[in-house]
Amino acid sequence: MPIITYIFSLIYLLLAETACSQFTVYGDVYISSKNQLHIAFDKTYFYGGKIIIDNTSTPEAEVSFGPQSEWE
Repeated sequence: MPIITYIFSLIYLLLAETACSQFTVYGDVYISSKNQLHIAFDKTYFYGGKIIIDNTSTPEAEVSFGPQSEWE
């Protein structure tokens, strides 16, 4: 195979992978002060771990969901 075929195959794989990306974390998530985690997916599943936010300073950390988002 020519090198150009390998290059296009690699580009295709990278684009296809990011087009269907999801947020996966194995463990706890820490959000520091003045930062925000916004979840815009329609459905979000929590199987374990914790979302820890810094609420000891002002402004506090924040976790928000989109208007159509649901979580379990």
